Amino acid sequence: MEYLAYFNALNRISSLTPRKFFYLLKLFGNNPKTVWNASYRELKKSNLDEKIIDNVITERKSIDPEREIQKLLKYGIAIAIHPDVYAEPQSASAKNASSASRIAYPYLLAHIPSPPPLLYCKGTLRDTMEIVRIAVVGSRKVSPYGRHVTETIAYNLALQGIIIVSGFAMGVDTIAHKAALKAKKPTIAVMGAGLDSVYPPINTRLVDEVIDSGGALVSEFPIGVPPLKQHFPRRNRIISGLCKAVLVAEAAIKSGSLITAFHAIEQNRDVYAIPGNITQKNSEGTNSLIKRGAKLITDAEDILQEFNLVQKPTSNSTKHASLSSQNERLIYELLSQEPHLIDTIITELTISAADVNTALTMMEIKGAVKNIGGGWYSALL
Repeated sequence: MEYLAYFNALNRISSLTPRKFFYLLKLFGNNPKTVWNASYRELKKSNLDEKIIDNVITERKSIDPEREIQKLLKYGIAIAIHPDVYAEPQSASAKNASSASRIAYPYLLAHIPSPPPLLYCKGTLRDTMEIVRIAVVGSRKVSPYGRHVTETIAYNLALQGIIIVSGFAMGVDTIAHKAALKAKKPTIAVMGAGLDSVYPPINTRLVDEVIDSGGALVSEFPIGVPPLKQHFPRRNRIISGLCKAVLVAEAAIKSGSLITAFHAIEQNRDVYAIPGNITQKNSEGTNSLIKRGAKLITDAEDILQEFNLVQKPTSNSTKHASLSSQNERLIYELLSQEPHLIDTIITELTISAADVNTALTMMEIKGAVKNIGGGWYSALL
């Protein structure tokens, strides 16, 4: 446990960026305890900026490595340590103690530019070469169209065993996580703060659902670190780094989602984008990615084919057969193309308002359509 305690303590030093963390560990033989106990004179030999050294000396006075590791155990948080800085403890007893709260570092993440030295995990983070993880990211202020395509594609990907990864933010992120949970499959949330806090607070209940699904919450930030604005762009490289591909569902030109896509390109990951309405700001980012060479995606099958995964029949495939009236079938066919306002349904199908309302009510009961707010309806494919 001592070995982990000093890694965690060093990670709490605010001035040690990932690059400086790796540099300092390598200089001291990858022994975190040696780094932690190094004198000012010994640290001075590292050629690090004097302000950084002063910061290390000052901050470590208020950090108790053993107490901090006990806090992690209290919260049920495990640590993954990058293989470049982790050396197995010499004694068998030390090795066994470390394994109690240490998990394997994700292989794909280990090979990105500037990987996090430590990754904190709450839940289950499975990592084998057979597992396919895909990031689904997009706008926080999602449109009815964006909500529909995100939910449909993420749900169908999850049904085929693909693990959905996202950033736990409002909008597309939350929709993607919930779609995986709806498919009764695990999902991974990458947080922009320590795992002892939940941001946004409205997703507090979702934390337990993610963990209960067999998924995980992960973060490079130690507990006690708040969700500061500058943490989220930094977090985005981990979202893409954990995955084999990134799907941008809906995004403006200047958005965190495009930052994630650019990280993916730098990390040699595939980038997919869902096309959107050319008159909408939230589609400018995705349409721009497609212009730059991102693969255009219109359904889950496009992605499944990329990974040579055969789509299996889903439990939703029989919904159309349950529709008992002509009006219900016509409305379902229309909503299967994209979400529609109820007024548009009435106009396009030339069905009376009363009949449309009756049909939609029955279809909601059957689970064939969903009221997604503001008078908009979508088909549950």
